[in-house]
Amino acid sequence: MIAVALLRQGRLDEAIPILERCLAVHRELGDRRREAAILNNLGNALRDRGDLTGALHHLQAALVIRRQLGHRHKEGSVLDNLALVYQRQGDYSRAIACHEAGRAVADSGTDPLREAQALVNFAETLQASGDHRAAIGRAAESLEICRRHEHQRGIGLALQMLGDAHAGLGHRAVARRHWREALDRLDGLDPQACARLRAALAQATTPGEPH
Repeated sequence: MIAVALLRQGRLDEAIPILERCLAVHRELGDRRREAAILNNLGNALRDRGDLTGALHHLQAALVIRRQLGHRHKEGSVLDNLALVYQRQGDYSRAIACHEAGRAVADSGTDPLREAQALVNFAETLQASGDHRAAIGRAAESLEICRRHEHQRGIGLALQMLGDAHAGLGHRAVARRHWREALDRLDGLDPQACARLRAALAQATTPGEPH
């Protein structure tokens, strides 16, 4: 889907109108399954653009449809995305509750890479809340899954999260090591993540020390 590809490239202003048109079409067709999927993607796009109210509206609508359809295995991804919206709002208790609810309804082992993404998202929320040690635990779980499946982008994102959490604990050398490996893994796969990693390395590196 073109819109999903644009989202992965961070081209939100191009992706959102396409998603809105697709949403209108599938609503007219009565295709509830696709409607829920598009609402989920649109909610994520609006969250990343900073429209947290719009993101909540679309994600909550996606959750309602998936529950009505009995798609419990897909509820987890929506709950995980809702958690990230609450995290951005600073409502960490509600965010953590959504992460935990998402893990409870997900079928463990049936989609390991989705599970790995949910774990790194959970780690991000824990890190934002100040619980760096718990964030390290979740990110390490995600990293283990991604290494087992040789998923390069997942490995990179988990390493980035480990670096962030160790930096939060003041472990600068450990953080830089994780960030360097993350950058190697993500180069050419995720330009936005690479830009954040380069900025973090530049900030954490003392003069004369290699990045």
